Amino acid sequence: NPDDPYSLFLLARISRARNDFATEVETLEHLVNLTARAGQPVIHYQIYLAQAYAKLGQNKDALKTYREVLNQGHLNPEQTIAIEDSISAIEVPDPAEK
Repeated sequence: NPDDPYSLFLLARISRARNDFATEVETLEHLVNLTARAGQPVIHYQIYLAQAYAKLGQNKDALKTYREVLNQGHLNPEQTIAIEDSISAIEVPDPAEK
């Protein structure tokens, strides 16, 4: 079922395990939109989505999504630190770009 949240999340996790980050991103984007339209929390899906963006090298999208997660204010202190660390890791300038 293309609109079943559980099936979509399972597909995203399988895609991640297979290093198919493009399918993972596509699936998680759909899952986030579907879940948001249903009025359900999307924060955990967004975290997985940001990670998948980062794996694909889509740093702009990863940073935007991580910041959206932080701005929701629903994370505990440990989760906040983990997200901030992920943001810092992405924002580190690439030595090859100098």
